Amino acid sequence: MSERLPTPVPVAAPNLRTVLRQQQRTATLVSLITALLLMVLIGLILAVILMAVAPTEQPSLVAYSGVSEKPKKITKPKVQTNVKRKPAAPSMAAAKMIVANAQAPTSIPVPEIVVEDISLDVW
Repeated sequence: MSERLPTPVPVAAPNLRTVLRQQQRTATLVSLITALLLMVLIGLILAVILMAVAPTEQPSLVAYSGVSEKPKKITKPKVQTNVKRKPAAPSMAAAKMIVANAQAPTSIPVPEIVVEDISLDVW
C-alpha cells in the first residue's frame, strides 16, 4: 500500500554563462539608476542652497550728463563802510523823570530803594 512518488522530470538547467550575464546586466542597471538618482538629489540640494543664499542686488548707478549752461555773473552789492552810530538809549533817570511828570489821579509813584549790602540769606 505504499504508493510511489512520481519521479521529477529533469528541467533543462540554464547555462551558467547566461545566468552570469543576466546578473551583471541587472547589477549594471541598478548601479546606473542609483547614480542617476544620487546626481538628481545632489542637484536639488545645491539648488535649495543657492536659493537660500541669493546675493543681494546692488542698484546700478545711472549718470546723467546734462547740457552745461554758461555760468551767470553774480554782482555783489556794495557794502557801506561808513556806518553812522545810533543814539544811545535814554538812561533810567530820564525814565523816572517821565514817570514823575505824568500826573494822573491814579498815578503810581516810583519807589527809590537803595540797597547797600546784598544779603545772601535770600539765596
